[in-house]
Amino acid sequence: MKRTLSIVSLIIFFNCFAQSQEKIYVTKQKVEGYVFTKDFHIWGFPPESNRYTPTKQDIETAENILQENAIFICNAVMHKNLRHNCAKKKLRSYVRQYVGYIIDNKKIVKTFFSKRRSINIHNYKEDIIGVQDGGTDYWQVSINLSDYTLFGLSVNGEG
Repeated sequence: MKRTLSIVSLIIFFNCFAQSQEKIYVTKQKVEGYVFTKDFHIWGFPPESNRYTPTKQDIETAENILQENAIFICNAVMHKNLRHNCAKKKLRSYVRQYVGYIIDNKKIVKTFFSKRRSINIHNYKEDIIGVQDGGTDYWQVSINLSDYTLFGLSVNGEG
C-alpha cells in the first residue's frame, strides 16, 4: 500500500512539473526577449487560469504601443525629458519578457524589462527576472492590446 501511494505521489509530482515549460525567443529590429507560454510556471507557481500565450502578432502590437508611448515611458522610468528618437533608443537597450493574460475578455501582455548588460541573455529564458531595487535597469508595464493602452508601470516594484 505504501509503495502504491509513493508511486502515485511521484506520478502526480512529476506531472505537475512536466507541463510545457516552453519559452519563445523573439527578436526584431534590435528588440529581443522571451514569450512565456500559458503553461509556464512563473517563480515556481502554477500558471493562473486566465493566462494565454501571446502570438507573434500580439508581440508586434505590444511593441508598437510601446514605441508610440516611448517618451512617456522614458520620462516615467528614467525621470528625464527625452526626445522621441532618444526615447526609442533607450527602450531598445532592454531585454523583454512577455506574459499574456485574458482579463475581462481583453488581451493583456505584462512585459518585464531588464537592461541588456545586467544579466546573461540565457538567464532570461529561465524565469521572470524580478528585481525590487535595481534602479531603472528593471521595470515592468502591462499593455492592453484590446484598447492600445499601457497601465501598471512599475519601477523597482513601485507603481
